[in-house]
Amino acid sequence: MDEVRRAVAEALQAVPLAHRMRRERAIPVARPTRQEAESQGIRVREAGVVWALYPGADGVFGVLMVRTARGGVHAGQISMPGGQREAHDADLTAAGLREFREEMGVELRPEAVVGALTPLFIPPSGFYVEATLAVFEEEPRWAPDPEEVARILPCRCDDLLHPDALRPHPVQVRAGVVAPMPAFAVGGEVVWGATAVLLAEFSEIWAEARRRLGMP
Repeated sequence: MDEVRRAVAEALQAVPLAHRMRRERAIPVARPTRQEAESQGIRVREAGVVWALYPGADGVFGVLMVRTARGGVHAGQISMPGGQREAHDADLTAAGLREFREEMGVELRPEAVVGALTPLFIPPSGFYVEATLAVFEEEPRWAPDPEEVARILPCRCDDLLHPDALRPHPVQVRAGVVAPMPAFAVGGEVVWGATAVLLAEFSEIWAEARRRLGMP
């Protein structure tokens, strides 16, 4: 996976911001920036998540999790492992790595980190989230926290590149309200909202990384 790590790191530097922002196709309505939210008096909280890649039988995978129904606005949804930054976390990467360890039961060494996606403000929860990218040499032995993780959800990176990968799915956006939302279908689950936005940006990075790896 050294070559994958190198290609992803190079792609993070090479892909123009305009291409990264194609992730906005996963946002059905305009979202405020962090600065706009703060100017409106919204209390913004910081969080770090981790998009961790590892080799699988038929390609490179990233790990998602199905959250338990335990409290919170994102209960029961699909997300990258991670959570709120605490006072002792040096930055959002440190917060993401700590939360990854707590939720997935796996230590991610700092040298596995290759960079980060563009931070994203999430209006429903008020979180400002940064997704750290990391690469494992092999698939870890997951030991998820049953209080936090209902199920581990592997996502094949190449599947994100299919022209029809992001398509409208009926999603319950709130009690009694179902609407078509841009989403990825992963392992029988519907991945929408902030996680879909981050995956849409990663798909631009991964396409460039594959090119650098000489993959067809």
